[in-house]
This record gives sequence, structure tokens and C-alpha cells, in this order.
Amino acid sequence: MSQMSNAVCVNRRQSVLPTTSPMSTELAPRNGSFERTLHTANRFRKPSPSVGNFRRVSNLLKAQGPTEALKSALGNPNRTRFMQLCSEYESLAAEWRRIYQFLQKLMQEYIESKSLDPVRRYRKLQSITKRIVFHLRLTNPSLLLTNGYSLVDDETGSFGSILQSSVKLKEMRMRHETICDRLSSEELVVEIRKLERINSELEEKIQTVVEAIDNMDDEYQCTKNNAFIKRYLVLKCNLKVIFEGDFLH
Repeated sequence: MSQMSNAVCVNRRQSVLPTTSPMSTELAPRNGSFERTLHTANRFRKPSPSVGNFRRVSNLLKAQGPTEALKSALGNPNRTRFMQLCSEYESLAAEWRRIYQFLQKLMQEYIESKSLDPVRRYRKLQSITKRIVFHLRLTNPSLLLTNGYSLVDDETGSFGSILQSSVKLKEMRMRHETICDRLSSEELVVEIRKLERINSELEEKIQTVVEAIDNMDDEYQCTKNNAFIKRYLVLKCNLKVIFEGDFLH
């Protein structure tokens, strides 16, 4: 009897010990695991960024169609080309305007020199030649263009302040963007073709004048040690090409 009571006591003491069965482990998780489980569940309830992007793309396709939606996503190439051509036109037009106005100022001196004797006229033509060459070297187009826009004042041909140049650049871009926004796709294509033609003509005119001035400078330097009559004829012929040719007409 005493042995049975002892066995019962042992069994009772064992029955109140913490259980280690698999079921009890699942029902009583370790400290912090419950919070992590809730956080994981809440995370999967929230829509991921990829879901939001997919919805935006779907709405864009429904509203605009695949072609227009692709243009919106990648950017309209015609718009980019139009802005580029506008900036090129501003630079080329400003450069040609400076060259034209400068040569027009010297044309009167060239015409008046025709009434002088050869010696005095040679000195006058020599002075005109030096000023033309110096002006070309001072306003080298490769040094004056930034992002397609000129940083040189159109009237004086001199560099403006950085602030004035940046303000001018911003105003030009805003004006071109406004024009572009008002044009339809078909009108944009027409304007692009027109700007390409105008820019090509301006570039050709500028390049022709620059080559003529470079040639005049080269011949002037090569004839410095020649006889007076040859130097005089070289200056006379080269300036006649510039002032009486098709450049200024």
C-alpha cells in the first residue's frame, strides 16, 4: 500500500511539470515570435510598389492606348528634336547677326577707301583686315556656345555675366517649351523640317564667311615680305570677296 501511494505521489509530481510536447510548443511560442508573426502578416496585406506601378501602367494604357503610352513613358522624340533645333537656331542666328552687323560697319570704310591713293588705301585695307581677323578670333563660335545657346551678348559681342546668361538661357528654353506645347504632332514635324533647313542655311553662310576670312588672313601673312604692289592687290581682292560678294546681300 505504501509503495502504491509513493507511486501516485511521484506521478502527481510529474504531472504538474511543464510539458514539452509538440502541441504545447506551438501554442506557447517563444518571446517575440508572436510580434514577428503579426508584422509578417501585416506586410503581406499592404500592396507592394510593383503592384502600384502595374496599376499606373494599366490605367495609362487604357486612357491613351499603347502607342501614346509608350511615347509618354519614353518621351516624345519629336519634342526633343524640336528643342534641340531651337537652341541651335538661337546660337546660329545670334552668331550670324554679330558677323553681319560687324561687317556692315566696316563696309562704309571699305567704300570710302576707294577714293584714296594706293598707299593710303593699302593702310586702310590693312587696318580693316586686322580688325576683321581679330573680331573672328575673339568671337570663336567654339568658345561661345554652351548647350546650344550663346553666352555672348547679341549687340556688343562680349561675354555677359553668368547670372544674365543663365537667365537668358532659361527664358529661351521656356519660350521654346511654350511653342512646343501649342503644336500638334503633325505641326511639330513640319516645324522640325523647317528648322533643319534654316539652320543648315545659316551654318553654311557662317562657315563660308569664316573660311573667307581665314583665307584672307593666311594670304596676308604669306605676303608680308613681298613687294608692296602684291600685298596691296592681295588685300584688295580678299576684301572685295567679303564686302562685294554674296555674304552681305
